[in-house]
Amino acid sequence: MACFSGPELSNGGLVLHLDASNLRSDSGSGTTWSDLTKNKNNGTLVNGVAYNASNKGNLVFDGANDHADFFAPNLSSVCTVEMWVKLDATYANKMFFGWLRYDVYCANGHIGFNTAASDCYGINSSVVSALSLVGNWRHYVFEMRSDVSYVNNKIYINGVSQALSQQLSTENTGNRNFNSGNGRIGGWRSDLNYKMSMSCATFKVYNRSLTQLEITRNFEAKRGRYSV
Repeated sequence: MACFSGPELSNGGLVLHLDASNLRSDSGSGTTWSDLTKNKNNGTLVNGVAYNASNKGNLVFDGANDHADFFAPNLSSVCTVEMWVKLDATYANKMFFGWLRYDVYCANGHIGFNTAASDCYGINSSVVSALSLVGNWRHYVFEMRSDVSYVNNKIYINGVSQALSQQLSTENTGNRNFNSGNGRIGGWRSDLNYKMSMSCATFKVYNRSLTQLEITRNFEAKRGRYSV
């Protein structure tokens, strides 16, 4: 059973924890984004990802060639990625993060899951607009499965589970895997394209699903920092 300290979720199942507001994770300089879990699988900042001190610390990805490579161990058929992100207006057709060819992609301004088949299963661009995602800090939780169709995946924004649907094409099931835990923030590991323009404060990977209560508590614990 998960244990809680105040409003925030414990680290049960947490296999990677990167936090730009924590000096033990990011010193404000250099290319290492240190993992706060016992695994110590530090991320690598590539091509000048910049530190910004606002909101107690975040990293700015320029949308040109910035990205961060990471390794999340002990994944099976389900993982959950949690992020605090502020999207730039040029977010369309770029990626929050990805494994090899399985990722969260903003195809045509939608936001959803992609398997390198010109596909997108998620929320459409009108929902992106209605939730004022561009230019504002938001808490994102992406639950991803590798053993069943990605129509079983979930997206939570500011603690709220979103209604998902097929926005473009259909999935390539052969690409629906976690690349042995090797991933990239601001792109995918397949190539150097789809670089996201965003500010990212935290990046967590769990090797399990999170409950609605856990997601709500994680959101509530940090929302004040981002004036949400």
